[in-house]
Amino acid sequence: MKLSRRAAIVAGAAVATLTAGCQRQETTDDGPSDPEDSEDPEPEEDEDMTDGTSHHFNEDNELTSPIRIDDGDVSEKIDPETGDRIIKHEPSSETWGWKSDGAFVTNAVETDQVSVGEQNNVKRVNLDDGPEAVQDALSTIGSNGGGIVRTYGSGTYIWDKPVTIDHNNVELWGPGPAATITQGDEHDEIYILGIQGEENNRIENCAIRYVHVEGGRTENIDVDFANNSEVTHFISENSGDSDDAFAGNGDGVDTDYCDNIYIGHGITRNCRQSGIHVSMGTTNSTVENVWSFDDAHNPDGPGSGIDFRGDGVANNTVKGCKVFDSEDFGIADLSDGPNKIVDCFIDGTGRDGFRIQERGEARGIISRNAGRYGFNVDGAVNGKASNIHVIDPDDHGVWIVNADGFSLSQSSFAAGDSTGDGVRISSDDVELWSVDSEGFGSDFTCAGDRCKFDGVIDGGPLGGDDLSESSGAEEGNTALSDDSSAGDSYVLAVFDGSSWKYYDNTDIIAPSCIRSYRIAYFSFRCGTK
Repeated sequence: MKLSRRAAIVAGAAVATLTAGCQRQETTDDGPSDPEDSEDPEPEEDEDMTDGTSHHFNEDNELTSPIRIDDGDVSEKIDPETGDRIIKHEPSSETWGWKSDGAFVTNAVETDQVSVGEQNNVKRVNLDDGPEAVQDALSTIGSNGGGIVRTYGSGTYIWDKPVTIDHNNVELWGPGPAATITQGDEHDEIYILGIQGEENNRIENCAIRYVHVEGGRTENIDVDFANNSEVTHFISENSGDSDDAFAGNGDGVDTDYCDNIYIGHGITRNCRQSGIHVSMGTTNSTVENVWSFDDAHNPDGPGSGIDFRGDGVANNTVKGCKVFDSEDFGIADLSDGPNKIVDCFIDGTGRDGFRIQERGEARGIISRNAGRYGFNVDGAVNGKASNIHVIDPDDHGVWIVNADGFSLSQSSFAAGDSTGDGVRISSDDVELWSVDSEGFGSDFTCAGDRCKFDGVIDGGPLGGDDLSESSGAEEGNTALSDDSSAGDSYVLAVFDGSSWKYYDNTDIIAPSCIRSYRIAYFSFRCGTK
């Protein structure tokens, strides 16, 4: 599968961050590579590389200057004859990317030495020795109280059995993207790499780092019954694409019945169900700085670039992630919740850009080119979202349904060829604060009761309300009404607990007739403007 031009560029930025070091762990040698063993080859200078330190998209959604990441710039070269997309990361001079046939390429150096040496709590294993050797090292080091198994090698390794961490305080480190581990035909387990405890005996303080895995029957990396553990600096591709009974799923990384799991600084690509699947009973966990490309192509659905799904999934957070070209949801909370989605970017989805439910929260999200709704709020009663920006969804900018008491603030919705409403509300007591919408068939539509705009029931662009039908108002509520009945027009109203009155608390309004103006507090008496 080819990456889009846009996806390939950001893929390079994401892979480059794999070498920046894990923010959650300090090491003595700054990652798995030993600089004394060999030097990074210097790529040839290329005049076609784009210069600059900021980035933006042109009208064709092509990046016209590099992406700036924490430790340098990322720019792109496309070979016009082969279609290869290669990304250069400066100042490290590392080169990454995908060839036109989908193969991953890099000039990363193979790790064949470990600077910390052979110690009781660190074991080195050559991937050429197979999964049995890796498993033996994990079991031995786990039986001795824990430590790190560091593998080295390069190329593609086809394994006929899984490798599992099943002791406390054990970490498995791969050699980075230079080595790819894939699942062979004789492999009868549902995952390639796992952290596996038991229902009544969870394991703790484990990690999988610096691995490149692909082709797992159901999951590439599976974490079950584990606490306080991590999966970081990884590439996980092409999971769930086999033609056997497990192919209905297919996750890049999956968690079940875990607490305080950290999944960060990785890439998922072309995973059949979800790139990252935080599932069944997982709590207090974080997915951070993960980049998803072309995930969620399961025809049986649902799937997402990143999702929460299942019973007992609560108090988890997705932050700083980017999802490109998901064929279903971009980022989705389909669980009991509550969970949070924070500071994420989604571009190109088959269904909704992102979705929250069950008291969920979202803030700092950009959602572009969604195949249905830019933002779907379904069941997030008393939830809230802020700083949401939706651009060119196929249907509604945001649909708030079954979410009484939801609050949306500091947000904007811009139509391109959208066919739906900018802000569509099918819930009661929803509040909008500093929300803009433009270019849709209807920029604001409220089918619920007591929708508030900047604190005013049916204020501003919501179009006013017939106050005689505003049941459920509370003392002190303010409102704008339509002109469906006789009486003074263009006046803000306040509810005193039993009836609506003019805002200056003089005459009772029965029935009301206040016209809708975008700035609700500019009120005018009937017959004047």
